[in-house]
Amino acid sequence: MDKRGFLKIMEAVIAIILVFSVVLYILPKAEKVTFKIPPDLELIAGTILDDAQNDEEFRKCILKNKGEDNYPNCVRTEVERGIGTGTLWQHAEKICELNNNGAEINCMHIANEINTDDETLFLQTLPKDKDVYTKSVTVKVPDITADPPLSTGIVNKQLRIFFWSK
Repeated sequence: MDKRGFLKIMEAVIAIILVFSVVLYILPKAEKVTFKIPPDLELIAGTILDDAQNDEEFRKCILKNKGEDNYPNCVRTEVERGIGTGTLWQHAEKICELNNNGAEINCMHIANEINTDDETLFLQTLPKDKDVYTKSVTVKVPDITADPPLSTGIVNKQLRIFFWSK
């Protein structure tokens, strides 16, 4: 066996291992970007979404059709009630019907004084220089807890709330 050939192969393997070790050590570690909702906002959002699921009036408001009995302003009013006064969070809402596949259709967007079905206009109202957090809940029908039960002509809807700091 040729010792010189064997030593050259070993030298090449060691050189490759050293080069890879140095490259992996020198390359900067990429920071993991994780967005965590602040605890106070988590509490506020959880309360609002629980109300959307359990409060009969809030559920009825979400399930109404466009233009019917102050819809969608009643949703905004309920969300503002859940946020309370003196908070540092601003908000916007998006209410969408869900088709049989769970895809959003016929969305209504509510931001500040704007009620629109135009998503582009809605997205322009969201801040570009701040973190925007979202939470959502699906309200399904029939609602057997309602008196009388809601079921005719009403579709499942999703309420998505957007939050950002003032």
